[in-house]
Amino acid sequence: MRSLRFLLFIASCLGLAWPVQAAEESPLGSGPLTQEQRRQMDANKDGVISKEEYEKLSSDSAAWQQMDADGNGVLDKDEQDRNTRVVPILVR
Repeated sequence: MRSLRFLLFIASCLGLAWPVQAAEESPLGSGPLTQEQRRQMDANKDGVISKEEYEKLSSDSAAWQQMDADGNGVLDKDEQDRNTRVVPILVR
């Protein structure tokens, strides 16, 4: 019993004790978009991200609804700016 508790402790430290979420993970992760993700999503380079463009890279419909504040089916520049996170670049 003691070794089982030890194994569970080690597994929990490694993040293996809980089942992995079965849902398909988005390659984008969750939360605001990075500037690179914005470039990737805007496939036709028209400056807006349509819901169709978004869905090619993400299945997170709750994030889409939150980002598309006016509900018009596209993320315009203002909506993209409000939902873009800045990723710092480390320079040595």
